Amino acid sequence: MNKYINNLKIRTKLQIGFTIILIIAVTVGTFIIFHLIKRSIETNIEHELNNSTSGILNMVETVARTSIKVHLSAIAEQNKKIVQHYYDLFKGGKLSEAKAKEYAGKELLKKKIGKTGYIFVWDIKNAPQSIPLVVHPLIQGRDVSYVDFVQIGAKKKYGYLEYEWANPGEKRKRKKSMYLTYFPQWDWVIAASSYKKEFLDLVSIEDIKANVIPLHFGKSGYSFIIDTKGNVIVHPKVSGNYYYAKDADGKYFIKEICKNKKGKIVYRWKDPDEKIARKKLVVYNYLPQFDWIIASSSYHDEFYKPLNQLLSIIVVICIIALILVLSLSFVISSSITKPIDSLIERFSQGSKGDFTVRMNINSNDEFGKLSKYFNIFMEQLEKYSNELNSEIMERKETAEELTAANRELCSMHDQLIKSNENLSAEKERLMITLRSIGDGVLTTDKKGNVILINNAAERIIEEEQENVFSNNIDEVISLFDINKKEPIENPVWRVIKTGEVIELEHDAILVTESGKQKDISATAAPIRDSIGNTIGIVLVIRDITERKKIERELHRTSKIESLGVFAGGIAHDFNNILTALIGNISLAREIIGPENSSYELLKDAENASLHAKNLTQQLLTFSKGSKPIRRSVSMVKLLRESSDFILSGSGIRCEYNISDDLWNAHIDAGQFTQVIYNIIINARQAMPRGGIIRISAENYYLNENTGNNMQLNEGMYIKVSFRDQGKGIPQSQLKKIFDPYYTTKNDGNGLGLSICYSIIKKHNGYITVESEPGKGANFIILVPASFEKGSFTDKKIFMKSDIKGKILIMDDDDSVLKIASKMLLRLGFNVDCAKNGEEAIMLIKEAMGKNDPFTTIIMDLTVPGGMGGKEAIKYIKEIAPDIKTIVSSGYSNDPVMANYLDYGFNGIIAKPYRFEEMGKLLYKIISSG
Repeated sequence: MNKYINNLKIRTKLQIGFTIILIIAVTVGTFIIFHLIKRSIETNIEHELNNSTSGILNMVETVARTSIKVHLSAIAEQNKKIVQHYYDLFKGGKLSEAKAKEYAGKELLKKKIGKTGYIFVWDIKNAPQSIPLVVHPLIQGRDVSYVDFVQIGAKKKYGYLEYEWANPGEKRKRKKSMYLTYFPQWDWVIAASSYKKEFLDLVSIEDIKANVIPLHFGKSGYSFIIDTKGNVIVHPKVSGNYYYAKDADGKYFIKEICKNKKGKIVYRWKDPDEKIARKKLVVYNYLPQFDWIIASSSYHDEFYKPLNQLLSIIVVICIIALILVLSLSFVISSSITKPIDSLIERFSQGSKGDFTVRMNINSNDEFGKLSKYFNIFMEQLEKYSNELNSEIMERKETAEELTAANRELCSMHDQLIKSNENLSAEKERLMITLRSIGDGVLTTDKKGNVILINNAAERIIEEEQENVFSNNIDEVISLFDINKKEPIENPVWRVIKTGEVIELEHDAILVTESGKQKDISATAAPIRDSIGNTIGIVLVIRDITERKKIERELHRTSKIESLGVFAGGIAHDFNNILTALIGNISLAREIIGPENSSYELLKDAENASLHAKNLTQQLLTFSKGSKPIRRSVSMVKLLRESSDFILSGSGIRCEYNISDDLWNAHIDAGQFTQVIYNIIINARQAMPRGGIIRISAENYYLNENTGNNMQLNEGMYIKVSFRDQGKGIPQSQLKKIFDPYYTTKNDGNGLGLSICYSIIKKHNGYITVESEPGKGANFIILVPASFEKGSFTDKKIFMKSDIKGKILIMDDDDSVLKIASKMLLRLGFNVDCAKNGEEAIMLIKEAMGKNDPFTTIIMDLTVPGGMGGKEAIKYIKEIAPDIKTIVSSGYSNDPVMANYLDYGFNGIIAKPYRFEEMGKLLYKIISSG
């Protein structure tokens, strides 16, 4: 193609060039103008459609807001009349003011607005400091002065407000409307509120249609409204559900609009009164209150019509311009090419060696001047040609001599380059090898001066090569005996003396310039030349600090694990002893009754034994950790009894500040007692001369407004704090206080607070400490609240005498079987015993064969050397699916105890047994059917 173009005449090139330039210029200009105008039209159309959509959106929102406001206003005023009625009864002497307020509140709570709306009342007597909810269906009595819209509403007293709100238990806030009215006699602000989404029925669709249908864009564009399910709300031509409607190209355009909710879309659409589908632009927006999508549309062919006319005009102009350019270019190119052809002919003669050729000068234009200079050029060329011929002969001889010398120099140059390349490659391989070695490598000369170190050595000695280059090795590396901490000789000097490879017999300590100590191993060896002479020493050092640390940690962990196994064994055996002890005391207390003088003594002995039970739980937690078995627990009694027991006999007393309406906590009472024990013991050790521990507990509602930086879920919590009067904890130690094995006491093991942290985290709670030196420490705990009835209660368990049955108890410990049998007999049951799962299965089969089956079986979770309850229940449920099964264990850390229903058990009972707990459990399980 290039060859063909180059062979064309200049006249043809000029004509083609002018034509191409014209076409490109016109095309680019047309393209730019077309797209600028097109973009302008599209922008104007989109702007108009956007404005229309926004206008309809605002109109619908205004209609909805007005309807909601009027509706809530009427409800609020109606309920104000109810309050006025009870106030009149109070003023008339028929009711006390307290009763009048109570009855008025109850009456208001009966009112419902929509599906979930309700009436609530603020008491603004002490606003803005305090604004309690005197009437509310969920959180009545709570002070809500911390909420922004409450402060605004309390100040306004009358009028309409919109806000976002989530009731307790709801995860997400929703938009809500309320209308306020004021009852000054009691300083009550009465509010009627409901979620905005529930007021859709108040909005008149016909009114909206009357405003939307008349809107047109272009000749046939219009606005319409649909919901996110594709149902047509307002449309000038169609109705029904169009969610799966397809355009002319098969695109689900309504489905896409419902999915995106806001934006613009182009599709091909044919209305019922049209014959063909046309391309259409739709701009749409979302109205979340009604779940509506407001859309405005216009057809492409209507707003692009002026653009198409413009394009036709431009095409006609281009054709006319092309004809004119071709004509003019032919005339102009002819006047240029004729003189050029003549000049080419003269150059052709000159190229053949005829330097006598000359041009005829016929004009004074550019070609006349070119002809003049051509003639001068040819004259000079003729002169130089003659001189050059004579000089060539002279230089030919010199060139031959230079060529021979050049060949010799090139050969030497190639050899030098090859030698340098080999040397560079060898050096590069050496540096790559040194950089790749993980150990530190230093080389010295025969005097012990450093001449090279690799990257690993720089990291170990914490110095760069340029800072230690030429320094003596003793100035760069200081080595000390790892046991005696005394300086030792660098192995480099021994290599210089002996010429042999030297390896340190023991690991050493390297001290850096900053004073940092690192455990290392080191080896030194001589560097020899080709004839065996020592020209330097290489020292290889390896940083083994982390390896030593891991070895020490593994050694300590091994000892702790051994101690943990030992503690777990003691706890298990001690728990079986406690089972017999507590069980007998509990049974004796039941037999003699409260009227006996020894009853209280037995009760005290039982309580003391139960604290010993908590000790076994701590040993079990230390040995294996434990998963909490959480129930609803009254924190008041748990805090007081546990703290007073731990501090009995000491010079320290507790001061309690516990809320009267404190919620129950959703915790494992045994494990939480361990937390109390460890924190109180920590405080007791911090106050050797005595003092006061202030324990407070309050309800705590955690949400995003309370600054949740505790990584907890929003919800209800119990906040407990323990503040002592000890010497405090330095700031540098606060971050480590809950770390395992970290302690500031000479006789501590660093496990107490670590256990606290582990237990609270397993309860989905939060624990932290605040302290300043000299001002004591304050441990703060948050645990989830529970609104079920607490398990800490002084109420006596009343057993129904008609609950009878036949019970099988399985345990490998004779003392446990003995006391459990006594309790069950006392409760009125027939009892049989088994030592393991195999024996229990055999007894169940025999009883079923005699048509005298067991109603319930209590099984120990694990039996050493035999089948425990965890394995036996699978077989028992196959042969006796109706039998009630209870799992028993002294360990709470087994997942079966925490999730007993998942393993097929109907209930759990922990060792040691108490008479009342066993009776209550059996009554609950048997009476439940």
